[in-house]
Amino acid sequence: SRCGEDQKCRLNRLEEAIAASRKALEINPYYTDARNDLGTTLVLAGRHEEGKKELLAAYEDAMNPTPEMSARNLGQAYYEERYRERVLRQLSQRAQKLGMQLVAVPQPA
Repeated sequence: SRCGEDQKCRLNRLEEAIAASRKALEINPYYTDARNDLGTTLVLAGRHEEGKKELLAAYEDAMNPTPEMSARNLGQAYYEERYRERVLRQLSQRAQKLGMQLVAVPQPA
């Protein structure tokens, strides 16, 4: 990746990909590959609910030539979300043992 470990750069690149997918869907709302890409990119950008909604729409689209791809990406989104919650719980418990507290950082809109 051009961004390496630079999180701001990475987020900017994800936002560019989201904008490109939305533009593709404006041109052709039936372009399920673009909807699948949009959902996946939203999840990667931390916008899980939006991403899952797009992935589900792609999966349920009767014209989707690769519903298995949408199903896999949707399943991955749910899996990562569950895993993330478990990791956050473990980190919170460790922080409490050290007399610290985790603080949520708002995600950019």
